[in-house]
Formats: sequence, structure tokens, C-alpha cells
Amino acid sequence: MDLENNVDRDKWELGSAAEFVRCDVTVEEEIAGAVEKTVARHGKLDVMYNNAGIVGPTNPASISELDMTEFERVMRINVFAVVSGIKHAAKVMIPARSGSILCTSSMAGAFV
Repeated sequence: MDLENNVDRDKWELGSAAEFVRCDVTVEEEIAGAVEKTVARHGKLDVMYNNAGIVGPTNPASISELDMTEFERVMRINVFAVVSGIKHAAKVMIPARSGSILCTSSMAGAFV
């Protein structure tokens, strides 16, 4: 996927106020940094949209053959990253008594 071209297209469609913050969702500090950068630029965080999700191997022959490294990768993205997003968004939304946190994923992650 050509992420930079998609970002340029999205910014064009959304206008000059659109901003892209690159963030590895498996690294909590990067999630915190993305939230901090947003608050620094805009003074608040109105919406946290967690949309990271992948599908791991779908057909191990048996639980005894489950690749735990791959399972951990799926859990870090699908669970820990989402909770980290909620955590860091809540840190600024709760004191402001304002904001919405949305958590979704899609099958598009199956092709990552």
C-alpha cells in the first residue's frame, strides 16, 4: 500500500486542516505522542478513532500448532493498541469533559 499517496489524497479531500500523524500502534509511546501532538496543535482532542485491526492465521490445524509469536502480534494490534488509544485519549478528554472515542476494525487488515 502506498500510504503517502493515500495521505496526500485524503488531505486534498479534507482540506488544509487535515493532518496525518504516523504512529506505530504497537508502541504505546507513539500513541501518546500522537495524542499530545494533536492537543498541542488544536488545543483539544474531539475524537479518537481507533481503527487498527488485523486477522492472524485463520486455520492452524490445532491449538497445539498455534504460533504464539503471531498470536501476540495480533493481540498487540487488535487489543493492546486499542486500549492504549482509549487510555491516552481519555487522559485529555476526561478533564475536558468532552470528546468521543470510536473503536472499529475491518477485514482490510486481513491483507496486512
